Amino acid sequence: MKRIKWLSVIVCLAIGMVPGNIAHAASTNFSVTAVIPSNQIDKNQTYFDLRMEPKQTQTIQVRIDNHSDRQMTVIPSIINATTTLYGDINYTDEHAKADESLRFPLTSIVQPVHAVTLNGRESRLLDLRLVMPEEKQNGVILGGIHFIEKSDQAAKPEKHSAILIQNQYAYVIGLKLNEGTAVQPDLHFKSIKMYALNNQEIAAMNIQNSRAVIVHDLSVKTQVMKEGSKKIIQSGTKKNMRMAPNSNFDMPIIQNVASLRPGKYDVHLFAEANGKSWTADRTFVIKGDETVPAHRSPAYSSLYKWLGGALFIVLIAIIFYRLGKHQRKNG
Repeated sequence: MKRIKWLSVIVCLAIGMVPGNIAHAASTNFSVTAVIPSNQIDKNQTYFDLRMEPKQTQTIQVRIDNHSDRQMTVIPSIINATTTLYGDINYTDEHAKADESLRFPLTSIVQPVHAVTLNGRESRLLDLRLVMPEEKQNGVILGGIHFIEKSDQAAKPEKHSAILIQNQYAYVIGLKLNEGTAVQPDLHFKSIKMYALNNQEIAAMNIQNSRAVIVHDLSVKTQVMKEGSKKIIQSGTKKNMRMAPNSNFDMPIIQNVASLRPGKYDVHLFAEANGKSWTADRTFVIKGDETVPAHRSPAYSSLYKWLGGALFIVLIAIIFYRLGKHQRKNG
């Protein structure tokens, strides 16, 4: 019995240490609901998808419901949509660097919001005031309204930490502002960068969507050749990716740079999305003694930390199971 009790304690501690963007428990203490206004494009959607005009001001509302019997404080924040290494849209990374093509971020349009305190079982409406730029534009401004319960039981996490306190509850309501006419994406293949990612050196192509439009069903084919040669030594295809408006991301094109000899290499790229296609040719150099920076993307690092934590729990369980079995056998 003592071994079983210790196992329970260790497993609980391990779960508490498993890193992730948000740690959820079995039930939620609060919920949020968008109050759909009259200028909603599709009223069947549960997120904001609004038709806007230059210089327009509007107040939208979100209902916050406290499902617990205790008082709580919910902290809202506005986050610009970005694109992850996976090729998907991220509405939760408030520290992501904005792309150089983003002229009107959502954070400059939604006026500052403040924390909301609710008594037990109370519901309140949060007002969010939108002020559109005076300059007329075409396309989409995209982001999210992020809600998290304030915790008084632990210190605030570090700015760039992927670890948040267990039993915090978070929600995101999408906020999409549509102005003028729809535009087509314009993809740019920027520089090829070397990263140390998950203890392995990779090469990644920076892809930029410089237009105010969501990129859907993006597929990118890559072919790597020794400089001056037509022989393909590595190739790959990534499909079903998405990009946020006016954003960029580093798409891995070589997962193991160490498998290639030092020298110059050519990369041919072919991309398709939104009914358009792009081609590009780039050259990069592999240096045998080059020290590359570690990539700090939370998308990849948190995944492997989760897997590491889960593996740790499994190993602890196996050890105690074997110890218990051995004790019963010898008892």
